[in-house]
Amino acid sequence: MVLIFLVGIIVLFDWFIPTPVGSSAAKVLRDWNVIIVALAIGLGAFTMYRTHYRHLVRRTPGQWPYSAATLVVCTMYILVGLGLGVSAPTYQWMYSNVILPLGGAVFASVAFYLASASYRVMRVRSIEAALLLVSGLIMLLATAPIGSVIWSGFLTTGNWLMDTVVTGVYRAFTIGIALGFILTGVRTLLGLETAWLGRRE
Repeated sequence: MVLIFLVGIIVLFDWFIPTPVGSSAAKVLRDWNVIIVALAIGLGAFTMYRTHYRHLVRRTPGQWPYSAATLVVCTMYILVGLGLGVSAPTYQWMYSNVILPLGGAVFASVAFYLASASYRVMRVRSIEAALLLVSGLIMLLATAPIGSVIWSGFLTTGNWLMDTVVTGVYRAFTIGIALGFILTGVRTLLGLETAWLGRRE
């Protein structure tokens, strides 16, 4: 906890009150941060390989075919990326013809779940639900091509909702998130936040 406090204080002071000594110490800490993040990514990759390899060896029902596909694809991408580079035509072809279509397919399937969830959420049971339903329909018709055919005011109303209502709510959420980050950071520096260490409050 003392180490976390010292690191946080040094980086904060370099951000708000930069000095030659503080900037040098903060640069060393940032360099170490890059090294630790790289090691964490390597550890995560090792854990992923070990987990899927165990599923593959044990023939876990309903899991091992996906684990085999994951290991083959990840190994192929690593070998091609390290051997030819990420800017190589082969790597770009693999990205454009494998990753992008799979991502599009996943997002397309998620759209059905979103539609089902929206139907359940937007059932009018209160005034707030009615406002959410009406604003959602207006935004849907404002962005859809058929909306301007039905009524030209959908686009104007949708833009007003985005520029006025949504922007205000987004700023409120952003301020709340920032305050939460600050509070969590202060609690961590003071040793009051120990959940990340696996300890219970």
